[in-house]
Amino acid sequence: MTQTLVRTLRLTPAPQLTISLLGPVRIAYDRFSLTFAYDKVQALLVFLAVEADRTHRRTALADLLWPEQEEAAARHNLSQALFNLRRALGDDLGNVLLTTRDTVRLNPASAVWVDVLAFRSLVADAGGDIAQLEQASALYRSEFLEEFSISDSASFDEWLLLTREQLRRQACDLLRRLTERQIGVVDPSRACDYARRWVALDPLDEAAHRRLMRALAESGQRTAALMQFERCCRLLDDELGIAPEPATLALYEELKQHVAATPLAPAHRMHEPLSQPPTRLIGRERDLEALAAQLAAPACRLVTITGPGGVGKTCLALAAAAAGAAMFADGVCWVQLAPVRDPALALAALAQALDVPQNNARPLHELVRDALARRHLLLLLDNCEHLLPALANLVADLLAAAPRLTILATSRVALRISQERRYQLMPLGLPDEGQPPEAQFESPAVALFVERAQAVRPVAALDLTTIGAICRRLDGLPLAIELAATRTRLLSPHELLARLDQRLALLSGGPRDLPERHQALHATIDWSYQLLDPFQQALLRRLAVFADGWTAAAAEAVCADVTNTTPAAASVLDSLAALLDASLIGEAANSSGEPRCTMLETIREYAHLQLIAHGELARTQELHARYVATLADSAKGALTRAEGALWTARLEAEHGNLCVALRWAINCDDAESALRIGRGVWRFWWRGGYAREGLDWLTLALARERAVDAQIRAEALRAAGVLAWAIADYAQAHRWLAQGLELARPLPDRYPEATIYTMLGILARTEGEFTQAYAYFEASRAISATLDDPYAIRFAIMGLAEIETRLGQLDTAAERYTRCMALNSAAGDAEGIAAAKRRLADIYCRQRRNYTEAETLCAESMALCQAVGDRQGLSQTQLVLGNLAHDQRRDVQAIAHYQASLRLRKQLEQREDCAETMEALAVSLGRMGHAEKAVQLVSGARQLRGVIRAPLTAFEQDPLDAAVARWRAELGAAFDRLWGHGQTLTLEELTQLAFSTPSTPANTQAASE
Repeated sequence: MTQTLVRTLRLTPAPQLTISLLGPVRIAYDRFSLTFAYDKVQALLVFLAVEADRTHRRTALADLLWPEQEEAAARHNLSQALFNLRRALGDDLGNVLLTTRDTVRLNPASAVWVDVLAFRSLVADAGGDIAQLEQASALYRSEFLEEFSISDSASFDEWLLLTREQLRRQACDLLRRLTERQIGVVDPSRACDYARRWVALDPLDEAAHRRLMRALAESGQRTAALMQFERCCRLLDDELGIAPEPATLALYEELKQHVAATPLAPAHRMHEPLSQPPTRLIGRERDLEALAAQLAAPACRLVTITGPGGVGKTCLALAAAAAGAAMFADGVCWVQLAPVRDPALALAALAQALDVPQNNARPLHELVRDALARRHLLLLLDNCEHLLPALANLVADLLAAAPRLTILATSRVALRISQERRYQLMPLGLPDEGQPPEAQFESPAVALFVERAQAVRPVAALDLTTIGAICRRLDGLPLAIELAATRTRLLSPHELLARLDQRLALLSGGPRDLPERHQALHATIDWSYQLLDPFQQALLRRLAVFADGWTAAAAEAVCADVTNTTPAAASVLDSLAALLDASLIGEAANSSGEPRCTMLETIREYAHLQLIAHGELARTQELHARYVATLADSAKGALTRAEGALWTARLEAEHGNLCVALRWAINCDDAESALRIGRGVWRFWWRGGYAREGLDWLTLALARERAVDAQIRAEALRAAGVLAWAIADYAQAHRWLAQGLELARPLPDRYPEATIYTMLGILARTEGEFTQAYAYFEASRAISATLDDPYAIRFAIMGLAEIETRLGQLDTAAERYTRCMALNSAAGDAEGIAAAKRRLADIYCRQRRNYTEAETLCAESMALCQAVGDRQGLSQTQLVLGNLAHDQRRDVQAIAHYQASLRLRKQLEQREDCAETMEALAVSLGRMGHAEKAVQLVSGARQLRGVIRAPLTAFEQDPLDAAVARWRAELGAAFDRLWGHGQTLTLEELTQLAFSTPSTPANTQAASE
């Protein structure tokens, strides 16, 4: 739409013609409602108003409204409708409508206001402007053309439904933005109103229900929030037959326990609210003011809060970030670096916090720089010291690439780069000896101790003089004070002081090469450590080997043999509880649903030193690696079963531990443990976008010469081949699979050999070598028929069926898929059942029959893929659903399914699959009259197939060539230009083109083909 048209249709002070279509149709001229001779006259005006940015051919308008009539009759009816429309508008002079012999359009210079155009313009231009978003929300009274339809015009109905859905999605998105704390309204009651509207527009979106629940709770309507949860559950069960997501259940439990969600400042972690300090800051008012002044300075790019461990750098940084978030248009992103042990992984942690997905096609540092380049953001990097100097170089690079980026860092050591401003955080103020008790309490350190002590054991009065002495002995360090305060449950202040006095005397002459502040914190943690019994001490030491936290089962596996007089393994649970109570470990949130624990980094460092001092480091690392390998063995089969989604979430939570275990195993030449891990979790790496990372680990492990069980190595080689295929490195995939086949052939268990032949078949099929692929699948089938496992043959049968499908041998393929469903069901392979169901549905679609049964099969496949966390399978099922909708001429639905498929495939970087989806989408777009986009998508997909060597068969190519021929005839000379442009587009650009779906058939004659 041109700027002139926007000004005319949106900003005219007093328009004569007002067209309101968001809700029941209201059309008024000088405030008087207009009536029309019949519905198609009104429909004509509605279409011209919504599509006012272009000129329409009379032939296309006639086909839109009278598609069943001959061209001459339809053109006559259009002329009559235009005559009646002019009469209704009083437009004898052509002020509103511009018409020629062949074309019609709404006059851009006329005084016309259309609510749809105003709504779209406000949404597009709003950015973070709340007033503009609210104005757009007010325009969206209800669904587009509510209760309006015309008879005998499927083309108009299709345009209406597509436009209605697009506007509804825009409305849902702006309501989401209005209800989000970081950019939306702050008033909880207004947030409730917007969230209710969001739920009404999209009642199956759990995010909308969660936001309404939270808004109700924040406005004091906690019972209403719990009732909203019940309504959400009923809707999901009635409409979809599913249970709520874990996030919805977690919020419900939070609200039940009266843990009110506190409205936050606009600070956020891109997709989650910025966490507040876990307890009230005491004695840091001046520090907050000083930091606020530094962050507000125009020339400030980097502020580093330095100070000893345990002095409260993180809590102060969180408070300062929350207080200053309003200065940054894109809010705050908090990156917790404490769990990152390897400097090389700091970039990955930053990418995760910024929601930058793993991308196998481009280096991660480029993706992170691009994500930050245009943002006005405060980046909070927490606990940097152990990652220097590599992290300092990364920070300098980001500051150079992102001119509007400001970084607030916490570190025990300055980053030492040119733009850095250092803020030295000192311990809390201490009382002087000899001061009266009242004066002691005025000290921030004493006030902190009293508040924390009263929280664990409320008493009428505390000995403030003794508490002042404790705080002085602890050098005013907040972490040390808080750890000491927790012991008031068992010890009086006098007893605490006595024990602490002895402990400080013991450690006051610690290693001279440690800084003085580290000696003080070491003394505090050591004091807590000495209060533990021997088993608890050994447990704390060994827990230091975990990178991303641990479950109780993991702690038992790694720590159960901690002493020569180890009690029963159940004592690990008791000791974990004791460590939680002592604030030496904490509870960690995660998406797997399993309770997990974590450890503060300062305490972990202390425990790690103790582990070394007791000579237990090597043994504990070995146990940790073996535990992770055993976990991977369990995941190997579980990832394909019904519990696959839970295992995917569990492995995501264990990702850091996977890396630590792999690193140790490779460095210590324990190739077998490393290969067990790789062969067990390759499917998680593939599904989660970690294919390149997983292949790197396997490459390092496979390079070790140490003798390894041949079957483990063969299976690991197959895993490496799969991951190389996943990133389109077909040459490397062939090498790994060839090595694996050579190793697998002599094995007594021929199952690995059969699976390698299957993967070789997939690889050959991808490269268009169908004769060779068929031979590989036949070899796999022949071997599988000799195995004790009667279900192993299913993989070969599936591969053969896929070849037959692509060659057009549909009846034979259908028989094989039906057999695969039975075999997979008997084997409990949920992923395999889902694959067979969607592929059989695809056969039915290609045969143009059994559409109802095909859609049922797809629905069952979708449910199974969701259960096992198979995003690849979901993308394939969405493609089949799109094909089914397209084949039944439901192109609006088809496009929605194709876009859902493409979105998943783009995330997974499956380039052949992306090409397949874009080709299907192009055919639907072409039939809707959008040949320009269709040509570019097919051209780009063909270029992509050439790069990755993934050709189509003649059976697949022929219908696509027929569509291209139609578009060539329709577009004439423009075809070659569009085709050439499509060849230049990147995958990212092609994806953007695919998602910019037009709202209407541009050429209904083409749509009728």
